[in-house]
Amino acid sequence: MMELKMQELRMQDKCDLVSNRIKERMRTKKLVNSITCAVISVLGVLSLIYKVNYQGDFLSCLRELTVNGTIFTTVVSFCYFVTNIFEMIFDHEVEREFFYYLRLSSAVAEFVIALVVMIGQLPIVPDKPVIARFDMFNMHVLIPILTILSFVFHDPSIGKLKPSSRWKGLIFVTLYAFIIVPLIIIGIIPQDKIPYSFMNFYTSNPFYILFSACFVFLGGYLISWMLSEFNRMGSWLWYKNVAR
Repeated sequence: MMELKMQELRMQDKCDLVSNRIKERMRTKKLVNSITCAVISVLGVLSLIYKVNYQGDFLSCLRELTVNGTIFTTVVSFCYFVTNIFEMIFDHEVEREFFYYLRLSSAVAEFVIALVVMIGQLPIVPDKPVIARFDMFNMHVLIPILTILSFVFHDPSIGKLKPSSRWKGLIFVTLYAFIIVPLIIIGIIPQDKIPYSFMNFYTSNPFYILFSACFVFLGGYLISWMLSEFNRMGSWLWYKNVAR
């Protein structure tokens, strides 16, 4: 009986040790995520200020997916930074599903932004974007990389997503399309200010427009699926071998 009691105590001590290790790693994970989100927010604000000063027209900048994506990511990252700090200070977990889909949508948007500029650097593209400029490098390379890595490895997973739920990763892209397309159709954005050729409904081939829309949304869905799966696997690397 005494030996059984000792075994129970040792088992309880081991469980307490594992629980404490999990809490410590979770806290470290939140701290790293907070720092990363703070860096993303600062880079986003500085890049937007630089771009507006460079182009001299804030409203003109708002036509671009990159600028809107950077604003969205900056706001979401700052909110997530505040949330992580709140959780660490008060030791209270905030509802994760809402923030999860915002962060997933931000990561998908940044992946699309980075992909577009990578394609733009190919030899077959005549007008390559100036990627070396401060704002361009931050918005097309640094912020996307930090956002994707932060989401995949630091954000808590909410489990395997249903196929229908993965469309929530396209929240930002869909919102951008619902705003920019009507502005082009009713003429608020003139033809010479249309940000992308496949949105030029006046001169572009209808099949080219349809193909581009399908490519963006189906590609975005695949990116959403990929990032959500990577997050499900990557977020648990922090707790690997925690029982040892």
